[in-house]
Amino acid sequence: MFLKKLCVFLLLSASTFRSGAAFAQEHAGSVTRDGLYVFIHGPIKSGVTVREFLRAVGDDRDLIVELDSPGGSLIEGLNLAAIVDNFGLSTWIPHDALCASSCSIVFLAGSPRTIDGRLGVHQFSSRHPTFELSPAETQSLLAVILQDVSSYQSPQVFFDRMLATPSDQMFWFDAQDQSLFERQKPDGINGFSLGGASNIDFLFSRPFTTE
Repeated sequence: MFLKKLCVFLLLSASTFRSGAAFAQEHAGSVTRDGLYVFIHGPIKSGVTVREFLRAVGDDRDLIVELDSPGGSLIEGLNLAAIVDNFGLSTWIPHDALCASSCSIVFLAGSPRTIDGRLGVHQFSSRHPTFELSPAETQSLLAVILQDVSSYQSPQVFFDRMLATPSDQMFWFDAQDQSLFERQKPDGINGFSLGGASNIDFLFSRPFTTE
């Protein structure tokens, strides 16, 4: 599975992907920790948020990831979600907080996951001054997203709303929909293994950005 992802991301390496990037520009992102809580607040930044997150988590695994982010880098969000899933961390969107776009994928990776705030989704988009994704490349990236999100036991309404909402808009789930996103801690841990240092290095080497 990891090699399959490697092939897909190398195929798309000339592109720049945005997931709520315009929405995220007004916020300054940061990852901090206080006891059992790791906070991801503000935009998810390419090449930055994953490193800060791993530094904050350290060797601990019984942690709650508090999310209050408008999104940002899609690839960074996918990487964060894979780490959250692999480490078996919990995710939580507190009251008065929002988790939109690529942040929503990080939220879905939690086990268990709890939502008391707002969850928003839309389509991903590609922005690059001289390069546009071909239909085949777009299909490949979408397949990776759907495969990852499906592995997190995500409700069908997530896919329906994500695919139907244009990238310049945001769909916010209501309280009734949000109840579908609850997830208990599974007996086993899903996702690909981050076992070796080479895999960790690869996470950082992905050339996608939303800057």
